Amino acid sequence: MMYCAQCGAQNEDGAQFCAKCGAKFESGPFQQPQYQQQPQYQQYPPAGGGFGGMYIGQTRSPGSVILLSIVTCGIYGIFWYYTIMNDLNKALNREEINPVLFLVGFFFCPFLLWLMLYKVDKGLSELAYKEGGSYKENFIMWLIFTFVCGIGGFMAMLHITGGFNDMWARRSATYGSGPYQNPPNAY
Repeated sequence: MMYCAQCGAQNEDGAQFCAKCGAKFESGPFQQPQYQQQPQYQQYPPAGGGFGGMYIGQTRSPGSVILLSIVTCGIYGIFWYYTIMNDLNKALNREEINPVLFLVGFFFCPFLLWLMLYKVDKGLSELAYKEGGSYKENFIMWLIFTFVCGIGGFMAMLHITGGFNDMWARRSATYGSGPYQNPPNAY
């Protein structure tokens, strides 16, 4: 068996190209791959306002997210959930939550919304920790406010949108060239 120097995948002896990544093999004997520590942000290309290869999503006004969700009877809220799940996956550079499967499951079991909110809260906390920022986990507070006065979902929208906005601003300032640059606005 041969190993690809690019991705480390096993290939049949005598292969000219890697079966996994398509890299052309050099002539000569192959050795065990020498893995290099790759930056975490290489899997996803930057979208919109990416600087230095880091994913930077769109900023959103927390008040507008809540207002649009109320005005559209929750339809915008579903779109927002889908968007933040994608943003979290891209920012973490791994699939923490599959947005399509989650939304399909959510229509059959609305309690899955709380599982998604828990994972997003944990993911934002992890990202803030890795990047030297701060994000206080709020999941328990959202549950309490949902059962006490029914506004926990709106508080979650407020905190999550603010958490993502802070992360995009931090990434713009850290990885941007030159002075601080605002991430692109969704509205």
